[in-house]
Parts: sequence; structure tokens; C-alpha cells
Amino acid sequence: MSTFTINMEQTILIHGEIGWEVTASAVNAQIDQAIADGVEKIIFDIETFGGDVFTGRSILGRIDKAKAAGITIETNVFSYAYSMGAVIFESATAGYRKIGEFGEIMLHAALSGVMGNADEMRKAAEQLDEVTANLKVVIFRDENAKANEAEILELMSKESMINASDALRLGLADGFIEKAKAVAHYKKEKFINMNFKPILDKLDALASMFKNEAPTIVNEVTETKEGVKIYHSGAAAVGVAVFSDEAMATPLADGVYTTEKNVIEVTEGSISSITDVQVDDSAEKIANLQAEIDALKAEKEALNNAKVAAENKVTSIETEFNEVKNMVVTMSKPERNDKAEGELPKWKVDMMNRKKYELS
Repeated sequence: MSTFTINMEQTILIHGEIGWEVTASAVNAQIDQAIADGVEKIIFDIETFGGDVFTGRSILGRIDKAKAAGITIETNVFSYAYSMGAVIFESATAGYRKIGEFGEIMLHAALSGVMGNADEMRKAAEQLDEVTANLKVVIFRDENAKANEAEILELMSKESMINASDALRLGLADGFIEKAKAVAHYKKEKFINMNFKPILDKLDALASMFKNEAPTIVNEVTETKEGVKIYHSGAAAVGVAVFSDEAMATPLADGVYTTEKNVIEVTEGSISSITDVQVDDSAEKIANLQAEIDALKAEKEALNNAKVAAENKVTSIETEFNEVKNMVVTMSKPERNDKAEGELPKWKVDMMNRKKYELS
């Protein structure tokens, strides 16, 4: 499996009271994870008034473990590191104690509040002396600090605040924090303490998928309308070599080959152009138009027939109307006096004859 090697650093916060807001279990777990992840540098971002000395000593022990694993320890104080926080600041790898331009540290002997008899108080004092002696080992690792031991011890006894310039002069700091890093300090907190191991595991899994092997390309075959088989590697596209045999040893002859979907032009054994087949649908369009014309003709004929029937109906009604009209006019005409005496009018004769038929 291929492994990604990433030169990285991890930042651990020492913000708040040591022993309460900053616990040994939380900080030590981050240090152990950094060791397991193989990081090259751990940066402790310190901003604390101090706190429990035993919590601090536990953290110092884990820092020594990280150093033994080859990890560089850098400590940064942007604003303040007092008491146990200052001791952790002094625990960095030589040359990696960085302080901000307005940062300050404060060192003092171990303190404790003890209640009990004289023996218990003497025992507590001995323990405090032992703790202070251990802390001094950390503080005076630097040769420059050792050279200024008397002044430093005096400052410790007075619990004096030591500014950045004095810390550098006394050998309690190795240099200033880069200004660019100081500007980015408060912008990066949401990214610190990130556990990179899951990311690295995913990268390793991804790397295993991309071995130094040529990608496998599946040979494919395209058949023309005429039944000619075209063999090629991968999808048919411009520039792809084409062959006439399954072993792909004989280049396909130059020419134009038509499949159900494409027109493929082959030049010198490879596809020089490939276009979509243009479907000739003119016959279908003509048939559709003819059907539409026939439907319109049939509709026209039906309308003409209806017109003739209507005209015939009108003629029939007009004829019947005229007959009735003529009959009414005839009946309404006055009798003429020029008829012979005793001769009845024709209409009376007709009426009498009709009545005669009705009675019979």
C-alpha cells in the first residue's frame, strides 16, 4: 500500500486554568495522538495564569515522551504564561521558545495551602522544595538562563512579571513569534487540535486504488448496418485505432462505415471522424401530409353534400308554400256575373265534389 508522507505540525492549546480548564488527560491524549500520527512538530499555544502543579508535571512528562519520539516541541506565548504555564513554556526544544512582542511570563516557587500539625507542614514544605527543584531543572536547561540564574531566582522570589525583551535577555525565551503568525493566531483556533489520522487513513485507502499499473481498457466491437465488425479499445472516438479482426492485428480498411447511430470515417487505421446518422423521414412526412389532405377532402365533400341537401329542402318547402299560397288566392276571388244563369262557379263544384267523396 502506498503511504502519503505529510510534513505537518499539530497545535495544542493551553488556555485557561491548568488542572481545571486544562486537564492532563485531555492534553496528554492529544500528545499521544500526535506521536501515533507521526507529526514532526507539536506547538503549544499557551495563555494561562497557571494552576495545579501536578497536572503541569504530568503534561511535562508527556512532552518529554514526544521529544524522545523525535518530535520538535515549540511553545508560543502571545500574551501571558504565568506560574505552571511559564514552566511548560520553558519545556520546549532548544531554540523553540517563542514569545509575542507584548507577551510576558511569570515564574515562582511552588505554592501550596496546607493545614495540619508541624510534622505535616514540614512534610508539605519538603514536597514543595522537591517540586520547585524539579521545575528549576526545566527552567535552567538553557545555558543562557543558567548564566542568569541568580537574577531569575530573585525574580521568581518576587513573583515578578518578565516582559518579552527581558525573557530574551535572560535566556527564558529564544525569539519573537513571527508577526504574520501572530496576526493569524486568533483566526486559526478552530483548526487546531485537528486529528489528522482519519484523513491519512482515507488517503492511504485512496492510494491503494491507484497502483503503478496501466489502466485496463476493455476491447469493444461495433457492427455496421452491412454486418462489418469494427474492433477497437474503449469507446469509438476520433483518433481511436480500429481493426478488422478480434485480435486487433489487422487495421480496418479506409472508408466510411455506417452503424445504427453513427457514420464512422476511417483513415490510416484510425477513426478520423464520427457523426450521428441523419435520419431521412421525408417519406413519413409526405404520408402524414397526404393523410391530412385526404381528411380535408372528405370533410369538404361532406359539407357539399349537406349543402345540396339543404338546398333541395329549401326548394321543396318553397314549392309547397307556393301551392298553398295559390290555393288561398283562388278561394278568395269574388264570383263573376258573366256565368250563365244556374251555372255554379268551379270552386263550388270542386268543393261539392270533395264533400261528396267524403260522405261516401
